[in-house]
Amino acid sequence: MAAKGRPSDYTKWKSRAICMRLTIGESLRSICEIKGYPSRYAVFRWLACNEDFRNQYAQARELQQELLYDELFEIADDSKEDYTEINGEMRLNSEHVQRSRLRIDTRKWVMERMASRKYGVKQQIDHTSKDGSMSPSAYTPEQYSTAQSKLSGKMDDLD
Repeated sequence: MAAKGRPSDYTKWKSRAICMRLTIGESLRSICEIKGYPSRYAVFRWLACNEDFRNQYAQARELQQELLYDELFEIADDSKEDYTEINGEMRLNSEHVQRSRLRIDTRKWVMERMASRKYGVKQQIDHTSKDGSMSPSAYTPEQYSTAQSKLSGKMDDLD
């Protein structure tokens, strides 16, 4: 029986073009506004239904993260407009500095959410207590045997 519903306008050319544009830093929203490209909803439908496109899209998003990573350094190192000359005196252009900070923070935020394992803040939890009572210790062979026999006895009671 044929599938019902709207026919898909998916093509390999369109899917590759979308992924290439994502890779170079364009947003899905801006890509889908270009004449001849599908709507975002169509792209989401393709993602749900097409494994090849889903894999291609995931790879494009990973590459996009690398681009954002490189941009962090470019933005941070660019000091061309940090100072402006006013009446023969150099003054800090705080608007440009704040905009650069916002651009960096936005990219970091996106990277932490989209690739948290790679770019997220690492958290370390210390499971030890001050007196050492919570510190894990290995069983001695005698303790292991005792625990095993107790467990075996309880398992026999379940029958």
